[in-house]
Amino acid sequence: MKKISLLICLALVASCGGSSETATTTTAAPTTTTTAAPTTTTAPPATTTTTPATTTTTTATPTTTNTQVENTISESELRSRFESAKASVLGGDLTFAGCAASVLGQEKALSLVTTTPTDQDLLLLEDCITDFENYLAADTWGQEIDTPVEFIYASDVPSRVRELLEEAITAATEEWGNFGPTEYWVAGIDVTAAEELADQYCTRWDDRGKMDKSECLQNEHTAKFLPEQAAVVATAIETGRATSNAGRNGNRNWGVHMFSSSYPLGFAGLLGVPFADDQKVALHEYFHAVQHAYIFTKNRDTRDELMGPMWWSCL
Repeated sequence: MKKISLLICLALVASCGGSSETATTTTAAPTTTTTAAPTTTTAPPATTTTTPATTTTTTATPTTTNTQVENTISESELRSRFESAKASVLGGDLTFAGCAASVLGQEKALSLVTTTPTDQDLLLLEDCITDFENYLAADTWGQEIDTPVEFIYASDVPSRVRELLEEAITAATEEWGNFGPTEYWVAGIDVTAAEELADQYCTRWDDRGKMDKSECLQNEHTAKFLPEQAAVVATAIETGRATSNAGRNGNRNWGVHMFSSSYPLGFAGLLGVPFADDQKVALHEYFHAVQHAYIFTKNRDTRDELMGPMWWSCL
């Protein structure tokens, strides 16, 4: 099953890669060799001038094809590093897969799943492997960091509500560790303001190259959640029936603990909801960041399995 899922992942990513294999075939060598020789029959000096031209065409062809095959580091080390990078794709991380497909082309990249790569393939992939290793080195997942949680609010969320929410989350990071980066997106009760917040959310991830903005606005959970919850809580205030919603919605693939929350009615002093209820929600949600910080795979199904029973995930 893992090999099948890897084939699917590579096929999806490879569609954006160009056909780099076709670029290596050259048609220039056989072009003008035959016409130069007949013109020299009448004049002896002309023969001497055309000879160098013939020599240059013959020697140019072999040089381009064979220089790429030399390894710059030992074969065993490069193969070992390749296996580590390939294993990451099985874990759900498509960073290396995308690079391999763009360098080798879709067909050859797919063949690496079941065959041993040649020396030349490994050499062509060396930059991809190095870039992937640098990318992993910059990944702070599972580490405590100094950067505080970033809170992003809809424009109608008042400053007092913001202060109380940030106090609760800060208390959680001081108690359990500041795992990040962490983003906390909070809707108010004005749907237009929440739609603007969703637009800001999707613009951010489009700018970072993680998701196309239009696709994000249509399909991404947080982008849809924020306006929906603004409408739900506005109705709750009108009817006097308190409701709230918050959750950790990812995203290991983006390297960020992502939270979204409806308007905290207790912090806003509405409908008799106590401060303690909203504090409990904030602490509850942040603890999920602590749980996820200790799970490194980017495969969603594997993450769900490692999180344990549903009651543990939702406590």
